[in-house]
Amino acid sequence: MKKNKILAISVATIMTMSTVVPVFASEIISQDVTTGISVAETTLPGVPTTGTTTEASVESTIESDTYNNIDGDVEANVETDEEVQQISETEINAKLVQRATELGVDITGLSNEDARTKIREALALQLGIDITGLSKEEIQAKIKAVMHENKLNTPEGITKIAEKLGVDITGLSKEDAKAKIKSAMEAKQLAKLTETATKLGIDVTGLSKEDLKAKIKATIDENNLNTPERLAKIAEKLGVDITGLSKEDAKAKVKAAIETKQLAKFAERATKLGIDVTGLSKEDLKTKIKAVIEAKELTKVTEKAANLGVDITGLTNKEAKDKIKEVQKETRETTKQAHKETKETIKEARKQVKETMKENHKEKKETHKAGKK
Repeated sequence: MKKNKILAISVATIMTMSTVVPVFASEIISQDVTTGISVAETTLPGVPTTGTTTEASVESTIESDTYNNIDGDVEANVETDEEVQQISETEINAKLVQRATELGVDITGLSNEDARTKIREALALQLGIDITGLSKEEIQAKIKAVMHENKLNTPEGITKIAEKLGVDITGLSKEDAKAKIKSAMEAKQLAKLTETATKLGIDVTGLSKEDLKAKIKATIDENNLNTPERLAKIAEKLGVDITGLSKEDAKAKVKAAIETKQLAKFAERATKLGIDVTGLSKEDLKTKIKAVIEAKELTKVTEKAANLGVDITGLTNKEAKDKIKEVQKETRETTKQAHKETKETIKEARKQVKETMKENHKEKKETHKAGKK
């Protein structure tokens, strides 16, 4: 009777332990699940885009270059006239249709630019990216970053990226492997920026990554305006008539048109973010836009920190994110240990059940045998 009671307790223990999941487990698991969206870049690989070099485009191109290499896409380096691939309108349309089909987006009757915009927005939506007030280049950069992060959340993705970067992650935990890969990518990105800057004749001594981007962008802009063919193309794209003007006058007129167009774009973005643009210069608009976006980001970070019980008082967005990541890492390790202990407990309980059943069976057998006598 006593052993039957032990058996009942053991069975109850197994049932209880098998349902034990730490309260934070579901949140951690949900954060590691990938979206399942195929890697479909919104700027089509191999399809040169037209237009002037904007303030964000060079930065986006250079920053996304490492991602493109890893994903096996065509490199998006700064192009020269000789490097620009000529591609037919039919091929461009075919690639856009393919991207749209993958995302379930209807682009019938849209221009290539409008089709790209619709594809970009659809992909951002599926990836859970808030694109309010963001420029085309910023949206593209966020999409690439999220897709890359999703890849780093799968063992296969981590292994593939590590192999392409030549990084040895043998024996490392998932988080340590990710950190090592990100460090290698940062180094590779800096090396590419340095290489590009050197090719453009820029002195890279003591320059940070951000300094390199700014100098590369400025140099490319100036080179574009110093090349008669490109200057003519930019003027045509902007709808600026430079007929009969000297090179310097044409450059000045094109620069003024670019400045006006940029100001209009910043004003449009600011308006979408609820900013009063009256009397604001381009720099003022940039500052206000940045402040609003950072405030929105801080709200999200604060909410996540509160859910995890993390104190981020006085921390910058980056410091808060780093602290949250550290807590999430600890939480994952705690979850892993809890599951391990649960598994061991269940194993021990099952062993006890088996032994108790064996003993009960032996006693019944002996009792039955004694009854026959």
